[in-house]
Amino acid sequence: MVDYFKFENHDEDLPFYTGETELSLKGALLLFVCLILFVVPIVFPIPLGDFEFSLFLCLVLLLPTIYLLRGHLNLLFKKIKLSDFNIIILCVFLSMAYSFAMLYILSKLGIASFAPVEEALGVDLISIISMFIQLMGEELFKILMVLLVMFVLYRFSHNRKVSLVISLFISMLCFGLVHGGFYGGFLQVFLIQGLGSIFNFYAYLKTRNIMVSYAAHLIFDLLLTLPNIFI
Repeated sequence: MVDYFKFENHDEDLPFYTGETELSLKGALLLFVCLILFVVPIVFPIPLGDFEFSLFLCLVLLLPTIYLLRGHLNLLFKKIKLSDFNIIILCVFLSMAYSFAMLYILSKLGIASFAPVEEALGVDLISIISMFIQLMGEELFKILMVLLVMFVLYRFSHNRKVSLVISLFISMLCFGLVHGGFYGGFLQVFLIQGLGSIFNFYAYLKTRNIMVSYAAHLIFDLLLTLPNIFI
């Protein structure tokens, strides 16, 4: 019997890490290489426009994911159901409350500023379109990182819960680090962008649908960005 956490969707397991959907070693290597490629234009000064940058971050993970799913797209991508909106709204609210509370605490300690919100100034249509595209890439990065690390850990531990918890922590750490060049020091990006993504992970683990976690992430960013169009 699969060892699920109580809050998870018990009707189906996560893909790629074990069972019928388990990755081959070649598939795991492909996923690892693509996750590295995702980071390259973030870390290195590659001359890309905002739209091209966002498109790359999305396609470099979306295309290999479609290939590895081999026609079974519903293992990760499903239609959003009416009942999913309760989860989306909850996750957006918790993400917003957590982010602003943590940012306020860190700013009082002199560790962080409110610069991330200010960076939304001057948005235009291309920026909004780029956001829609890039956030899918970011969700894929987080979730595929979890599934790949689980694939490795579960082969040795055969303990699903431990493998999942460690994988979540590693993914949140990496997701925080890739924001380091945009949002400040390590502590800020780890606590806000990294650990703050736990609510989107909850949305995915609860529904087994990346579209739900993507929707929660997108709405959160839109709520921060759209008001600044009128400033």
